[in-house]
Amino acid sequence: MSKVLRHGREHVTIDEEAAEAPKPVSCANCGETMTHHADKVIAAASTSENEVAVAAALACGACGAQQASFTAMPVSELGQ
Repeated sequence: MSKVLRHGREHVTIDEEAAEAPKPVSCANCGETMTHHADKVIAAASTSENEVAVAAALACGACGAQQASFTAMPVSELGQ
């Protein structure tokens, strides 16, 4: 969505937006799909100047379970 706001609808296709969407995560307790709530850059956990650690907060709408996942992301993708 932020890409559409930044570049306008005429420059971004639906396929591009769908490709950037995170893959669905199943709840460990009940198996339902968890909702992605936020991403947070953790600067202290970065291992190099070119990558940063990112924590993603997830929550299950069915049972209320919460989960965090951690991934490495290139610094060049942060502004997008």
